[in-house]
Amino acid sequence: MHDCCQGLCCILTNPEERTLLDLLPGRQQERVTRRLMSMANRHQVEIVSMDMWKPYRRAFQTVLPQARIVVDKFHVVRMANEALEKIRKGLRKELKPNQRRTLKGDRKILLKRAHDVSDRERLIMETWTGAFPPALGGLRAQGALLPYLGLYQSAWCRTGSRHLD
Repeated sequence: MHDCCQGLCCILTNPEERTLLDLLPGRQQERVTRRLMSMANRHQVEIVSMDMWKPYRRAFQTVLPQARIVVDKFHVVRMANEALEKIRKGLRKELKPNQRRTLKGDRKILLKRAHDVSDRERLIMETWTGAFPPALGGLRAQGALLPYLGLYQSAWCRTGSRHLD
């Protein structure tokens, strides 16, 4: 069993070729920097997709200054879902117990994409969005974001049009 299985690790991949480059135990900036420095073709790296952990960012900026840094799809979707969950929880606090029961199971439903929702689930979504306009805004924002990310994931290595500087 690899050391990474015991805790957090750094996973280095080449998404364009769909290959695993390395698994680094731990998340130390120095270890990541050393590994990046050992890459013979590091000057050819154009885009780095990563979480927003600052030591990773510093390592990549130091060793690969030419590369654009983009936030990976997983973390963007997670942040969007967390924002929607915060809206949902805040609104639920205002409900009476019988209203809360009506919306039981709503969390998973609200996080679904519109095309994956059953008729019953759509009714629950409409209850939320009709009663709480902020929920509608959150759902619309999430609905607009997720399809974009689906396209972005498949095209990121070609365009690099969305980056963090």
